[in-house]
Amino acid sequence: MDIKNVNTRVISPILLLVFLVPFFFSFQHSSNFANAKSLQNGTNFNIQVYQTRQGLPTNLTKGLIQDENGFIWIATDMGIVRFDGNRFVHFTENLSEQYPKQFLLTSDNRLLIAHDGGVSEIIQNIETGDVRFEELLPGRASVGPDNLMYPKSLFEDSNGNLWIGEVYSLVRYDGSVLQRYTFSEKYRTGSFIRS
Repeated sequence: MDIKNVNTRVISPILLLVFLVPFFFSFQHSSNFANAKSLQNGTNFNIQVYQTRQGLPTNLTKGLIQDENGFIWIATDMGIVRFDGNRFVHFTENLSEQYPKQFLLTSDNRLLIAHDGGVSEIIQNIETGDVRFEELLPGRASVGPDNLMYPKSLFEDSNGNLWIGEVYSLVRYDGSVLQRYTFSEKYRTGSFIRS
């Protein structure tokens, strides 16, 4: 048979089946292989799914971080949640906005949260269990020299500067001054669904 005359529309699905069928059968047994491999390496993973039935206020989460005390902090569209491994504590009262986006644990172990109302520091007293949110940088619905506009993300560079992603710009905060770097029109979007 001349290889030039082979119908690739017929051969391609056949080749795909030849490679996928053994993959499917091996995938069925991969959990046993993964368990044996993880035990051999001294690691064992336990996956637990947490949803509203287990105590979250919503199943839609935007950010997640573990702090220096071992607490898991979760940003949701219904506020901030702290999880200690057994129970969820839901915080809504002290935030200026109920739409947190992303956490950052700074190099000096400050826990920050970006939300529609700006950037706040989460301060907790482990002995009393008290948690408070202190505004670090205010947010507004418009750009200003001393405020953020709907911050979405946080990053700390090696010099301790905070970099904040906004809707149309990137902002550097050195601890006293905001320096805004605005995106050109070609890098902007008008769609902010679920951002």
